[in-house]
Formats: sequence, C-alpha cells, structure tokens
Amino acid sequence: MFNKHSQIVTETGSLNILIVDVSHKKIAFIDFNRSRVERKSRSKSGVKPKYNRNQSKPEMMKIGDFIEMIEKYKYTVRSAEYKNGLYVPQARSHLDQQRISRERKQTAHNSYELIKPIVEDKDKRYDYLYTTRSQEHIKEISLKTGVSAAQISRFLSQYFSRGGCFNAMYPNYRYCGCNFKLPVKISDEIIKRGNKSETTNY
Repeated sequence: MFNKHSQIVTETGSLNILIVDVSHKKIAFIDFNRSRVERKSRSKSGVKPKYNRNQSKPEMMKIGDFIEMIEKYKYTVRSAEYKNGLYVPQARSHLDQQRISRERKQTAHNSYELIKPIVEDKDKRYDYLYTTRSQEHIKEISLKTGVSAAQISRFLSQYFSRGGCFNAMYPNYRYCGCNFKLPVKISDEIIKRGNKSETTNY
C-alpha cells in the first residue's frame, strides 16, 4: 500500500507525510507538519522567506504502527512530485547565468559528496534511517572533512525530503529567481504598470 515516494495528505492539511523508504516491515517518513524549521532572514529588511525548510532526520516506525497512527484520518495516498533542478535567474546577463550555473552545479556536487558515503552505502543508509547509529556515521564524515555534523545532517534531510537523488542538492527553486508565471485565468482587475499594452491585459 505504501511505497517509497508516496505522499499521505488530507484536504485539511492535518496530514502531510512523505515516505522516503520502506524496508524489513519498517517505514521511514518525513512529517512536514512537524519537521519544518523557520528560515532566517536573508535581507536587511528582516523579512523572512515564506517557505520553511525541512531539517529533521526522517522518522521511523514499524509499518503496523504507522498504519495505526494514520488510520484515524481521511487521507489520500498519491505519488510525490518533486520540483528539483538547476534554476538560474533569466533576468541576468548570459555571462551571469553561466557563472551562477557553474557555481550551483559545483555546490550541489560538493554537498552530495559529503553525504555520498551514507546514501550510497546500503548498510549505512539503513543505519541512518532505521537505527540510532546515524550520528556515528555523520560524525565520521565530519571528522574527515571538517564540515560540521549539523551541516551534514541538513544535507541528508534535504536529500531525502526532495526525492533522494542528486538533483535534491540544488537550491530550492523558490529561492532561485526563476521566471514569474502569469496566472492561468486572466483578470481585468490586474493592472499593468508602465506603457499601455495593445495585445494583453498585462
């Protein structure tokens, strides 16, 4: 019934769970209602980004206990959709776009290399998701690389919450200055600033 990359949701938002792994009658999942961490302000204005990021290790339960936990809700199981990828601001110059693309590819590569010993090793991956040995493996990487255990933990959380693939290591598209998309329904109430257009409401 529950597979990797299934999402369990309710219309009211009381459940918002992503299943990241199923193994040996156990299930690893992220409960987005409990694991979101408020993002810090990135600007002088003090305004915080609208979307918060997940920074928690996936939770683990026996499948029977998991079913018992969610059965009191009227939920829907659907396939998770991930919007990962290399996004570059289109308003920038061509040279800037190339520079940003190179930087983001290199950053994603560096981030993935840090967690690669865990996510690509079957035993260590199982330990991380289903046992109490996760910190042991994270500290081992931290000692070898000099990167803090907290940072490695955040990368692991990012990896599993965004699909468990290399593209999960790119910055969240919401913060990348991607192209603005017009609403599907055109409204006369929307005012276009600047010179009047003869071909569109905008």
